[in-house]
Amino acid sequence: MNALLSKVQEGVSIAEVAQFQQQYSLTQQQMSFLLNLSHKGYYNLLHRPSGRLGIPNSGKFLKLQQVFQEGEDALMSREAFLEWLNQPHWYFDHHTPFEMLDNPIGADAILEELGRTKYGILS
Repeated sequence: MNALLSKVQEGVSIAEVAQFQQQYSLTQQQMSFLLNLSHKGYYNLLHRPSGRLGIPNSGKFLKLQQVFQEGEDALMSREAFLEWLNQPHWYFDHHTPFEMLDNPIGADAILEELGRTKYGILS
């Protein structure tokens, strides 16, 4: 946990954020939504490749990484997770998990559901 706390305090590098975006084929608009940044704000960040996210967005980004890694693990592939992420689900009041990822409560609810999926517990 101390390593994560240090990473948040140091700030996640913009290069790591850009790599994550590319790895999951996310658009700039999607990334700006996930980090609660304006589209222009996110665009400006990307054009400072030596820059770093601030503390709040670094914490949010690390939570996103956790969700995406857990999703791949629970659903056995990146493709299956990305499909699941963009489908409405009744247990999320017919919202897509992606719509819920812009805040920590939504991210935690998604992690709980992925944990149930991973261990075969029906909702």
